[in-house]
Amino acid sequence: MRTRADRIGPEAQRELLADIEHETGRLARLVEDLLLLARLELDEPVREPVAVQRTIKRVSEEFRRANPRRTLVANVEEGLVPVAAGELYLGQVLENLITNADKYSPPEAPVQVCARLLESEVVVSVLDRGPGIPQEEATRIFDRFFRSKETARKVRGTGIGLMVCKRLVEAQGGRIWAQARAGGGLEVSFSLPAYVAEVE
Repeated sequence: MRTRADRIGPEAQRELLADIEHETGRLARLVEDLLLLARLELDEPVREPVAVQRTIKRVSEEFRRANPRRTLVANVEEGLVPVAAGELYLGQVLENLITNADKYSPPEAPVQVCARLLESEVVVSVLDRGPGIPQEEATRIFDRFFRSKETARKVRGTGIGLMVCKRLVEAQGGRIWAQARAGGGLEVSFSLPAYVAEVE
């Protein structure tokens, strides 16, 4: 753009800058994912009390600033207990899932984040109105480099974002799963155990 600025109109410049910004964001997320995976290979994550509602608020606000055209709705149950987790890892899982939902959803459809207490764990769900997946792919989407044939033709991706989520959630003692939504779209949920203070 520097060398051709005099030959590129303002509208084309705006489109090019938007493409550059989008691709830079994708590259930054990819590097973050790879660094976190490398860190997991070296050390077990330190699990401490983390307030899920605070992490959801922070990640949601960051997403809204970067994506003002997308509606993001957060529904967090009152009185959630802290979870035993690493705040960095929890934030990365949320960021990956929200970014994924945004990528596949139609522009006018909101992305939803919900959190609730279920017995001795907190369950967080990210819901979209994208094309969804066949039920037989519900576990395969967490495999390394797997991309559904239906969505791979429509949206670019590397096929590691959800695999990273699975690794990070399981390293924190949780579990992750996906299911199709009634009316279309996908719901990806993960659970983390409630924090229990050790008694000396």
